[in-house]
This record gives sequence, structure tokens and C-alpha cells, in this order.
Amino acid sequence: MRPTGPEGDETVAVQRNVLACVTGSILKAWQFQYQEVCLFNHDWILMALTFLPELIENLHILEINFMIKTNIKTTAGIILAAGMSTRMQQLKQLVSFNGKPMLSWVMEAALASQLKTVFIILGHESQKIIKTLALQVKRPKLQVVINPNFRQGHSSSLICGLTQALDTHHDAVMFLLADQPCINSSFINYLLDQFYKENKPICAPRYLGRQLNPVIFQNTFYDKLLSIKGDKGAKQLIKAHSDRVTWVDVDQSLVFMTVDTPEDLDAVRLCYRRTATTFPAGKEYHPTNRS
Repeated sequence: MRPTGPEGDETVAVQRNVLACVTGSILKAWQFQYQEVCLFNHDWILMALTFLPELIENLHILEINFMIKTNIKTTAGIILAAGMSTRMQQLKQLVSFNGKPMLSWVMEAALASQLKTVFIILGHESQKIIKTLALQVKRPKLQVVINPNFRQGHSSSLICGLTQALDTHHDAVMFLLADQPCINSSFINYLLDQFYKENKPICAPRYLGRQLNPVIFQNTFYDKLLSIKGDKGAKQLIKAHSDRVTWVDVDQSLVFMTVDTPEDLDAVRLCYRRTATTFPAGKEYHPTNRS
């Protein structure tokens, strides 16, 4: 979403600088070739490519400075998809759900949302997943990260993704699960809105008093997240700081249902068919209790 007012002016200025950088790189390369009297040789295009690393670095610095100057907050999505699916007895990331691999639904929802960047953390059978989802992993907003320590448990993928968010200067992270096929972009955006509106360091959905996923953490909690060990997530951390959580109470559970076993998959499919709301096709989701 493009900001208005002073921030809109800043955006226009950044766009002009980007155009100037690209044009300048090409003209600079063309000038070199012109001096060598190579007017009919298109090698100057290849010459322009030699300036791209410098251009990309400058644009990256420009983007970071712009976000700092205008105080724009960004959240990265981290999809935890490195598990071995031992209880599922097959690679659940690629299990078919409503005509597509289950992981594909989660990625589509995250990419269609207001998340700035989406990191997908792979481990077990990573190359098979990348090959099967080739179209998705080529998208600019999506970055595939391989966790070589995925056998060390859930926390290793959490830390692997968080390290990427630290390197790209995001103010917050949202952890999403690969086995939550009914999550949708509308609810992801609603969580982001509540997170920034309430200004607490943690935001989590809740159904009948039970904490659900996805969960958002402000950068002030990064150090605590990096200290998690073994096959654990962030649930205990949330419990220990429940007074610093923005709870988003919801009135139905389909969008949050996870698949760990074949029985879970049957239950989600049945619930999906029975519900009147078309998840994850894209209808707006509005919790009845917006607390």
C-alpha cells in the first residue's frame, strides 16, 4: 500500500532514484562502448550487467534508509516446513488438499498478504519440495531457506528463519505452519493490523481459550526466540509473557486446523466441505470478538 502525504512524497522520490540508478548504469556502460567505437555491437548490454551488483547494493541501502526515515514497519513471514512428517507417514508438505499440495496453500496465503517478505524453511526432502513447487519458489517475494539442522527439532527451523529476518532488518516476524492449509491472506492481514494497532510485542489468535497459530513477535523478542532449544516452539515463551500478548479471539477453528496425522487430514477435509465459508479461497474473515 502506497503511503500518502509526506510518506507518499518519499515514495515518489525513492522511485525516481531507482529509475536514475538503472538508467545511469546502462548509460555508463554504453558510454564506455561508445568510446571504443563499438556503436553496432550490443556488448554494452553485457557491460551494463557488470554494474548490477553495485546497483542492487545501493538500492538495498536506499530501501532500508527509506523505511527508517519514514518509520514504516515491516513484518516477515516465516513458514516452518522442514519437518519429517513422521506421524503422517508421508511427506505432508506435498499431500493433496483441495487440488493442490498442502504447503502451496500456506505459501499462496502468505504471498498474497501484506507480509513484506516470506521465508520458507525447508529441510527433509527439500529438493523434492522445491521441484514440485517450482513456480512458487521463483517468486521475488519468496525466499527458500534450507535448514541443515532440521533433525534437531522445531526450534532449529525457527532460529533459521529468524536469522534471515535479522539479516533483512524486519521489525517483526510471523511464524506460519506448513500444515495449516486453510489459513488465508485476509486473516494474516487482520492479525498484522491488530498487532500494529495494539503495539504489544506479541500477537496470537485464540479459540475457546486455546492459543493458535500463526503468531507474531516484535524484534524486542528476537533474543528470547533465539534461545529456544530442541523440538520446541514459542508456546512457552508466549505463556510466560501472556500479559504482553494481543489476543485475537476467533469464533471458528477451520482456518487454524493443523494436519499431523492421516486422521487430522480427514477431519480438515470434512470440516472444509461442511463449512459455509470458502477457505482458503479468499473471502474476508471477521472474528466476532475483536479483542
